Amino acid sequence: MKTKQLLDRFTSYNRGLTRLLLFIAAALILIALYPNYHSFRYDFQKGQPWVYADLKAPFDFSLTKSEKELQKEAKEIQEYCPIFLKEVELSPENMRSRLEAWSTIADSLPQGLELQFTSLLDKGILQSFKGFGKEGRPLIIRTEDESLSVLESNLIDLSDYPNSISSKLKSSSKVYFDRHFASLRGFFFANMSIDTAATAQLCAQRMAMLTPNEGKISKGEVVVLKGALVDELSFRKLEALAEAYSGGEEEGSARWKELLGVAMLTVLLLLMLYLFLARFRINVLNDFSSLSTLLLMWIMVTALARISLQFGHEYLLLAPVPILPIVLRAFFDTRLALFVHILAILSIGLLSPEGLAMVFLHFIAGFYAIVSVDLLYKRAQLFITLGKIVIVYFIVYTSLYLYRDTTLSEVPLMDYMFLGINGLLTLAAFPMIYLIEKLTGMVSDVSLLELTDTNNPLLRELAQKAPGTFQHSLQVSNLAESAVLAIGGNPLLIRAGALYHDIGKMLNPLYFIENQSTGVNPHNELAFEESAQIIIQHVKDGIRLARSHNLPETLIDFIRTHHGSSTVQYFYRQYLKSFPTEEVDLKKFSYPGPKPFSMETAILMIADSAEAASRSLAQKDAKQIEELVDRIVDNQMSENQFSDASITLAQISIAKEAIKKKLQEIYHFRVAYPD
Repeated sequence: MKTKQLLDRFTSYNRGLTRLLLFIAAALILIALYPNYHSFRYDFQKGQPWVYADLKAPFDFSLTKSEKELQKEAKEIQEYCPIFLKEVELSPENMRSRLEAWSTIADSLPQGLELQFTSLLDKGILQSFKGFGKEGRPLIIRTEDESLSVLESNLIDLSDYPNSISSKLKSSSKVYFDRHFASLRGFFFANMSIDTAATAQLCAQRMAMLTPNEGKISKGEVVVLKGALVDELSFRKLEALAEAYSGGEEEGSARWKELLGVAMLTVLLLLMLYLFLARFRINVLNDFSSLSTLLLMWIMVTALARISLQFGHEYLLLAPVPILPIVLRAFFDTRLALFVHILAILSIGLLSPEGLAMVFLHFIAGFYAIVSVDLLYKRAQLFITLGKIVIVYFIVYTSLYLYRDTTLSEVPLMDYMFLGINGLLTLAAFPMIYLIEKLTGMVSDVSLLELTDTNNPLLRELAQKAPGTFQHSLQVSNLAESAVLAIGGNPLLIRAGALYHDIGKMLNPLYFIENQSTGVNPHNELAFEESAQIIIQHVKDGIRLARSHNLPETLIDFIRTHHGSSTVQYFYRQYLKSFPTEEVDLKKFSYPGPKPFSMETAILMIADSAEAASRSLAQKDAKQIEELVDRIVDNQMSENQFSDASITLAQISIAKEAIKKKLQEIYHFRVAYPD
């Protein structure tokens, strides 16, 4: 007894040490995934109150302009950049034309008109104002000696001749000009033109001088006060400060304080997982494969988020976070998958500059994935679910933008493309489920579904060699499934376990009464101890057969435990009747165990015994069935067969009632058919 206690203590110590090392390794990896730069850790929205304490600038930083402002300034530079004008020498043809025009009109020229013409020529004449752009654009005439600003209204546009000249003459001279405007047209030629090269050079210089910085915020200056609304200016200050943080402008001590905070939060998240498992899923906590799968999946999605963030915060939308709940739901129950998903996205929120938005986005998508993929009975359901997840992503992301008081036109289309790619990447969940099965020996709902197909070679062989046992297994699977559904277990797991629990009987089928169709019982020729050993042997044979056919250990557990350490009652009682004075060796009539150690294996033991015993009832009415099931369960409990199973008395009671009801449905009264 002392040796067994020492072994149990040693096993418990090793299990606890392994758990501790797994959690420590997970904590170190998650902390190491944190970005190697300090980051701004406040959530803020334009138009919403600042809920934190007064924020003062921790260091000097520049106030930057928004993208809209930069675009507006660039547009204004292009539209209102000064235009350079240069003098144009008249060609010989133009000079000759001017002289001819002057000789025609000079004799009758009114007094003073010559001076007005000379004044107009001095102001500047252009062939056309086309290319000036916006009205009010500065104009500069460049000469060899100086540069003079000139108003557009003082220049003459020949494309609008004669109005452009006539409007600038005195009324008396205007009458003369209108009479001779055709002859005078040869007098006026463009003496100015746009200096395109100089204008373009000046515009380029001004564009190069355009800077995103608008001003400077000094260390200690108030950025925003507690309770104040985040207006346009405050929002820009906060964005500039966040950008300065990501650019590494913070003090060195701030980095270590942030890392300490991240380490503490990460440890708290892992502690929450430990407490949850210890309180509600102790079997998962004690199983190395299950626990390591939970932690590795958590680390994997966090690593994917970290890699995405390396290219920019918007690339975080590419991280296929729904892989986590989909994969975990394939191996564990909905409650556990959802809890780990919440913890994982909280750790991802620590990475993201937009923590709250990312947590909200991925939480809803992951929750919807868990609900939609509830028991993957069909592979096609995974693809349908992924399409729905992408739609949910689109809706939530759009809602977040509307919440930020922005218009739909401002939502980047590239972000929607990232979310669509996210959905495609989530398809990796399916091969990942297969990989985890091969590496850990765990079994998913998809594999269980395949194993419950009665066309499976092993089940077909059972149906051929031991048809009575096969029918018994089918009935047990129905009973067990109804009981597990009533208490919240895994119905697909127990159905598969029930179908395979008696496969060992196919090696000696005639030694089991359900397969005896000729009335000949080979046990009549054997001693009671030998008969009991043949019956007990079907458990060992079943384990050997299951392993030779590569059945997962999860199903082999049902074969190993479905009789626990109980006694082969029939042959044991026959021995006592035949040899009342002899001392009996109870080990020869007892199964080797182990006892059931999960809810599902415990329910299978009850369903198996109830179905087998119900066949021996002479009268299968409701009362007889109820008494039979109660007697079987009471006997199993008196033998402490459920002492190692994670099942409560309340759950056993509910399961009993479900099995009773199912048996009554199987053996319900039928009217006699007429001859």
